[in-house]
Amino acid sequence: MSETKINILEKNILFADDPIVGHCCNTQNTMNSGVAKALRERFPEIYQSDSAAYIKYGKELLGKCIMCEVVTEPEDTRIKQVANLYGQPNYGYSGKRYMDYEAMYQSLEQLKNYVRPSLVNELGLPYNIGCHRAGGHWPIVLEMIKHIFEDTDITINLYKI
Repeated sequence: MSETKINILEKNILFADDPIVGHCCNTQNTMNSGVAKALRERFPEIYQSDSAAYIKYGKELLGKCIMCEVVTEPEDTRIKQVANLYGQPNYGYSGKRYMDYEAMYQSLEQLKNYVRPSLVNELGLPYNIGCHRAGGHWPIVLEMIKHIFEDTDITINLYKI
């Protein structure tokens, strides 16, 4: 088995050098905080995609990966698609864990299966994805990422502001 190649970049994910970036979402159709809010403001079409997915799937969004094409300026970023990774059924600001590890694993697995056939070899994710607002434990999420993307040619770039 080959180890997953992971880079930690001191750079804002909004201006990533990857054609695809992913982020953790809840199933409540909000995107009102954290990385989700920043991406929503930068790429309004991801919220439109989230709204359509919410109408179609409702609470069954949990564990899904919904891809959205975005409009970018070439000099600004290479992002062409954003993956809404539904890893939390709810949200809050109480400090408790809203991350559903199984759902996050499933959504990352779907992302891997989407990325492989399209021959993309780099993928951007926020450093600590699902761990600040969603309350996940970073060592667990990082191990998921390593396990899911091992034995692929996909490099994972973790964006840390």
